Amino acid sequence: MKRFLGMLTRFLFLAGILSVLGTQVFADTLVLGLPKYVQNRKMILDQLDGAKSYIWIVDEAEILNEIGITQLYKNIGFVTVNHLLEEEVRAAIEGKNIDKIVSFSDRAVFLAAQLRLAMKLTGGNTPTVEQAVTCKWETRTKLSEQGLSKYGTKKTSLGNLKEDAKDLPFPYIVKPTNLTASLCVELIHSEEDLDRYIKRCLENKIFRNAKKIFGRESELVVEEYIDGEEYSVDGVVIDDQVHFFGVCEKHTSGQPYFVELGHDFYPNHPMKAEIYAYIENVLNCLGMRTCPFHIEIKNSSRGWEVIEVHSRFAGHMIMELVKNATGIQAFQTYIDNLRSPDGMKTPSLNNNSVFSLRMLAVGAGTVKKLEIDPELLLEKRVVSHHIDFRVGDRVDNILPLNYVAYVIFSSPDSSSALEFHRRVLDCTVSEISQ
Repeated sequence: MKRFLGMLTRFLFLAGILSVLGTQVFADTLVLGLPKYVQNRKMILDQLDGAKSYIWIVDEAEILNEIGITQLYKNIGFVTVNHLLEEEVRAAIEGKNIDKIVSFSDRAVFLAAQLRLAMKLTGGNTPTVEQAVTCKWETRTKLSEQGLSKYGTKKTSLGNLKEDAKDLPFPYIVKPTNLTASLCVELIHSEEDLDRYIKRCLENKIFRNAKKIFGRESELVVEEYIDGEEYSVDGVVIDDQVHFFGVCEKHTSGQPYFVELGHDFYPNHPMKAEIYAYIENVLNCLGMRTCPFHIEIKNSSRGWEVIEVHSRFAGHMIMELVKNATGIQAFQTYIDNLRSPDGMKTPSLNNNSVFSLRMLAVGAGTVKKLEIDPELLLEKRVVSHHIDFRVGDRVDNILPLNYVAYVIFSSPDSSSALEFHRRVLDCTVSEISQ
């Protein structure tokens, strides 16, 4: 007992000294589940290693084994579980001094909310809110009730799709309620398209294994086609205080699959005032009170419309654009500000340049050749790049077009950015054998 009291006294004494010196003593933060893309995962870990609180990463072995030398991270501990299930995670973190639980992955945002509720922790949305956010049908329904969506929607399943859609006029969009990244999204123009779509879903391994990956089977939503230019908005909301990072203009493959192929990030987009006003209404409607957010919208003929809402940051390397354009390390900033008594502070966004991400994508097959012109990569405006596949690697049939490399670059304006998107494509050589 004396030894325990002595240790406690020394801890309180040290905490007092740190408080006097202006350094707060935090409990640990649990980050539950990491994104699948390796480079995105590395970016997140690099940022979290500088967080004010110690970080515990809990994920399945398949993900953590790909990280490599975890000892490189001084502020992060790694805990492996067999499955991302509530009982397994609680057993794995037993005895750890955790007071915040977050997730930056669709695989675990709902589970993080369940754990916060079970452990009586603050700092995030409730499971009810996350259910509404992660189910596209519930999202559209709630937005429609508040006048924030003017397009019709219907929930169905793969087995009932043909029957439920038989009276709908073509064209219409079909997509899973809980998958992202354009997985099994398609604009249907005919009965033949619908038959091909059903076959495509049955052959897609992520769609087939959705219950294992995301905790529930993939139902489908059928929606009227929403026209217009597409944008995305990233930021955080903490205790109802919304902080915007900027606006992305999207480049997609177009009809019928709409695979995202590029993003232009503007910290000061010319339409940001009306976009931000609409996004704040969306956040309030869905009850998103404390979370990161990535919201995809279109400026349609009927007004602003949501395409998807996420209570996490953007995927792939979009948040690297945010960092380069604003100086904000979003993942670290969010966690540090969860405990901030003075509210979140972000730098003034006076940068009018454009930071862009071009994703290079191919069909499924074996890589025979994949190169980006080295001279292009040496240009000063190129911030970073990565080639994800080597000769001989197999590209799985996940999307109609699958990401194999990317280039991040800066531009003084939108026309210059568009021109360099084209140059990246012209300077890339890929050859894939079936």
